[in-house]
Amino acid sequence: MKYLKIFFQILFSFFFSGSVYCTIELIYRQYTHFSMFILAGVVGIFLYFLNNIFTYEMDYLLQIIIGTVFATLGEGTVGTILQKLHNGINPVWDYSNMPLSFFNGQCCALFTFFWLLIIAPSIVLLDIYDWKIFNGETPYYKIFGHTVLKFKEKNNEQTYFN
Repeated sequence: MKYLKIFFQILFSFFFSGSVYCTIELIYRQYTHFSMFILAGVVGIFLYFLNNIFTYEMDYLLQIIIGTVFATLGEGTVGTILQKLHNGINPVWDYSNMPLSFFNGQCCALFTFFWLLIIAPSIVLLDIYDWKIFNGETPYYKIFGHTVLKFKEKNNEQTYFN
């Protein structure tokens, strides 16, 4: 049952994050690419397990920064791979004409900021999912050592994976 639980945690994190990101992209640009679904899914898995690597004692702002750096490095890596596969042209995005672009035009400061805005609520949503569905620890978040958000303890509710 333990491995099945981990499998479903990973599967949900991947599909939830990929779907949310692609929906945002479809609303914003009216198109998306499967590579972004995969990238966002991998970022979601990383975010989901971030509190398993550390604890809820880790500053929420630091979690957001780590997640944003991971997403940005992932975007640069995926963009570079797509660029190499398509003879120097990335068929999905090219930020080389944008201010403060980096990673050979595959990332820019503005879209790194957008990753930050997506990552912040994603951390909380994935933690709530773990708590409610998989009987994980009650989420709470600290900023500069002060608890800014803490969910109420469950009253021995039945979950899918007790």
